Amino acid sequence: MIIKRYQETMIHRCVEIYINTFTQAPWFDKIDNNQKVYHYFQNAYQMGNSRSYVFIKDDEIVGFCVGFLKPWIEGIELYIDEICIDYNHQRQGYGDAFLNAIINDLKEDKIESILLNTDKNTPAYNYYKKHGFKEIENLVILTR
Repeated sequence: MIIKRYQETMIHRCVEIYINTFTQAPWFDKIDNNQKVYHYFQNAYQMGNSRSYVFIKDDEIVGFCVGFLKPWIEGIELYIDEICIDYNHQRQGYGDAFLNAIINDLKEDKIESILLNTDKNTPAYNYYKKHGFKEIENLVILTR
């Protein structure tokens, strides 16, 4: 199992994983237009500060992490927008291995901080807490 930095040639497999995973429990996303998912990956890749990864097992991409590097007073941090192991490969330890490999890659570039949002009502919440992520007290997410 290895990780690689995401390249645009990997987009179709990442779109498949995204749709295969997030249309199932516990998310049940309604995806009526695969092109929207394709454009999401394409736009994320084309950002000048993109830092995305894929997780490869037996020469097949089985997971992805879409992120970008964000400046902060304390230095640069990785903002994870989406991270996913294919639905058919979950609960086998691949998520743990993937996240640890990302953390190690970031440490090589002296990036010590990762920021992300998640839903408290999904298994991801406890997964991140298990990996040392902490809630930021009094922080709320607003949208308009």
